[in-house]
Amino acid sequence: MREMLSWLLEENEPALRYLALRDLRAAQASPEVPAESRRQAHQVGKIPAILAKMDPEGFWAKPGAGYSPKYQSSVWALILLAQLGARKEEDARIETAMEYYRQHAFIEYGKINCTETRPQTFDCLQGNMIYALLRLGMESAGLVEQIDWLASSQTGAGIAPASDKLTEKSYGMGKSGPVFNCTHNGDHPCAWGAIRVLMALGQVPESERTENIKQAIQMGVEYLLQAEPQHPKWPGDRSVSPQWRQLMFPLFYRSDVLHLVEALAEVGNIGDSRVQAFLDYILSKRNAEGSWNLEFSHPSLAGSFGPIGKPNKWVTLRALRVLQAAGWEG
Repeated sequence: MREMLSWLLEENEPALRYLALRDLRAAQASPEVPAESRRQAHQVGKIPAILAKMDPEGFWAKPGAGYSPKYQSSVWALILLAQLGARKEEDARIETAMEYYRQHAFIEYGKINCTETRPQTFDCLQGNMIYALLRLGMESAGLVEQIDWLASSQTGAGIAPASDKLTEKSYGMGKSGPVFNCTHNGDHPCAWGAIRVLMALGQVPESERTENIKQAIQMGVEYLLQAEPQHPKWPGDRSVSPQWRQLMFPLFYRSDVLHLVEALAEVGNIGDSRVQAFLDYILSKRNAEGSWNLEFSHPSLAGSFGPIGKPNKWVTLRALRVLQAAGWEG
């Protein structure tokens, strides 16, 4: 563990160094405090590289709701910045970007839209963006409606079927029904969406979770734990996506098995006995050095996060965080 921590705390990856100091108990004996490393991460490396590509008005690639072009526009920039530990307190451009996104992508009933031509939202988009905006520093008071839609659209509370053309607050294109249903998954539940719902709702303090939020979280936990870690297939899936078994960074709309466990940790269910099989599988994927390899990666505004098939700091940090949450000391 000591050698692995030294590797994660190398100075060539300022954002990763900051996150390791912030999140890993074993790294917190370092003389550098997280506040100092956070400032450094906003001055050198991937965070400032992403922010340098932002239009002064607050968007990336092109104006509007920010979903396209994929991986280069505002949606993907904000998701990635959140995963890198960026905060609005460190750079005013982050506040500008969040406000621009709020004005162009938030629509009626708390939905977050992926296009400005017609209402269309998805659990993966809604969950990703709530999680990212909260982690970047947006106040939860500014996301009450969006969080309520995310929870209610799982439980069905107060939302009409998509076939009901007379009721305005209804399911529709993308989010087609309760319990993580998605038109892109044949109107069946989508595990990638369920993970992001839990990641987002996990940011709501337990003392502030309504019964609706609690019910949506429990639905997500029960749905995700139906699968086996080495054959992660859920009811309605036509096949098993190979990405489930390929540990990745960054995470955009796809997920791996590690992301499933991260979501369970966010909502406080890492201690569920059914999670142990997933933890064992994650441990089985360690390489000869005791770290974890990068097995899949998206293109991004920050460039490469390392070669495929090689030991990777970002994946290793992800694995250590969930194992630590489960009580593993290494």
